[in-house]
Order: sequence, then structure tokens, then C-alpha cells
Amino acid sequence: GGGGGGGGGADEPPRELHATADATTSATRSERQAVMALAAEPSRSWVCSGTRGGTVRLWDADAGSLLLELPVSAACPEASSCRAVAFAADARLLTLVNRLRGAASLLRWEVADGGGSAACEAARVVADKPAVSMSTSAAAGLVGVGTCEGSLVILSRRSLEPLLVEKEVHG
Repeated sequence: GGGGGGGGGADEPPRELHATADATTSATRSERQAVMALAAEPSRSWVCSGTRGGTVRLWDADAGSLLLELPVSAACPEASSCRAVAFAADARLLTLVNRLRGAASLLRWEVADGGGSAACEAARVVADKPAVSMSTSAAAGLVGVGTCEGSLVILSRRSLEPLLVEKEVHG
């Protein structure tokens, strides 16, 4: 399909995404959460969303349905908000979350082929201050994270090891 990201073609209305009652937690049912991050997987019809409350969901955009809610709180118990999501070239998913005490963590997920399950492969604290942005380079295998205090961290996408940490480059 063509069109603007939700419908199949120019004459079709956009599809709506719907979470089933059993796929949502009591916290997300009781209050709406601002969506802070979105990413599309280029070779599938998947879209990932992350919220201010730390919820990360994987959607099938063609079907308009929720595939999976990632267990972010199990992988990072102090996660308080999701700031960014991105798909890597190998269909792994990266999520950048801020923690209750202000540090930022990067989580790398392996998502099953059908999108029905995901396992957190790696988690790393990447900054001692809250993060506000993330970008990836598939060709170079890099992840960049920006913090609220103007610092920049460049990491290897594969190992999540920091390659460059520049403090207050935009301060």
C-alpha cells in the first residue's frame, strides 16, 4: 500500500489502532498517557510507541491491532518514562527510558518473528541525567543519546558499549 501511513491507498480511510482489554494494564486503562516516541519497522508493518508513563507497545499497522506490550518494568524496574524507540537493521528494537532517580537506560529487545513476544537482551545505563533524544545509524551500527543537560553519548548498537561521551557539548 501507499498513502500516508495508516491506510492502504489514497481512497482508503486510515486504520485505527486498538488495544484489546486483556492486552492493557490497569494503569493504562485508568489514565491516558502521552505518546513520547514512535518508530516504524521498515520491512514489516510494525509501529512501536512509547509513553510518558513508560509503556512500550508494538502494533501491527496493517491490521490495526496491538501485537505486544513490552515488559519494560521487568527489564528496568526503575523505568519512569520512555523517551525514544527505534528499530535496528536486524529487527531488534531499542528503547530509551528514563529512571526514577534521573539516569537514562537503553534497552535492546529481540522481537519474535510474528511480534507476539520479545525478550530484553541487554540493558545499560547510558547517562546519569535524563535523556531526551536518541538516533540510530544502521550502516555504522551506532546509537546516539542526548541528555537534558546537553551531553551526547555514542554507543555501539551491538554491544551497547559507549564509544564516545561528550559532556555539555550543547551547554
